[in-house]
Amino acid sequence: ETSEVLENFVSEAKTMFSFNHANIVKIYAVCMKETPYYMMFEYMDKGDLAHFLQENASSHQKHNRNPIGVHERTESSISNDPPQLSCEQLTDVCKQIASGMDYLSKKNHIHRDLACRNCLVSTPLNVKIGDFGMSQNLYTRDYYRVNGKAVLPIRWMSPEAVVYGKFTIQSDVWSFGVVMWEVFSFAMQPYCGVTNEEV
Repeated sequence: ETSEVLENFVSEAKTMFSFNHANIVKIYAVCMKETPYYMMFEYMDKGDLAHFLQENASSHQKHNRNPIGVHERTESSISNDPPQLSCEQLTDVCKQIASGMDYLSKKNHIHRDLACRNCLVSTPLNVKIGDFGMSQNLYTRDYYRVNGKAVLPIRWMSPEAVVYGKFTIQSDVWSFGVVMWEVFSFAMQPYCGVTNEEV
């Protein structure tokens, strides 16, 4: 491991400990006795928001997301049953994320990777922003390697962030707009059907 990786780990832990908001995931402890190092966060029993939304979509939405599908489907399994979350609940999810992002902006913290995959859910529909850089291994298709180096979530990035590498509170606002689209589409990938290069 490099000193840069260690510095980033310590910096991220310090940043997380400085946050105290109902819609930001709480960090409880850091273990650095030996490698690998660990951070311990509060338990969010429903997992990440992207997976949670996909699980609560209607059968028709699930079918449209993956029409060929890995699993066999019957006609009844793709009936147009309603999604399990109401418009009011989806709006509340967005409000909770907005509240957390407002808190971060007041602390002059730029998230840089706001997306449903980086928000966590607990019962009863409590949503918290988390993952300040830890979900890239789980959602590799959402990240694009630029010039063989940087791995970026370009589908969530503002034009100035993509073109100039400029991340600001305003670029986080752009990402929040994409997140709202994600929420109401039950976590479809932004610009679905288009390659990362085309995006």
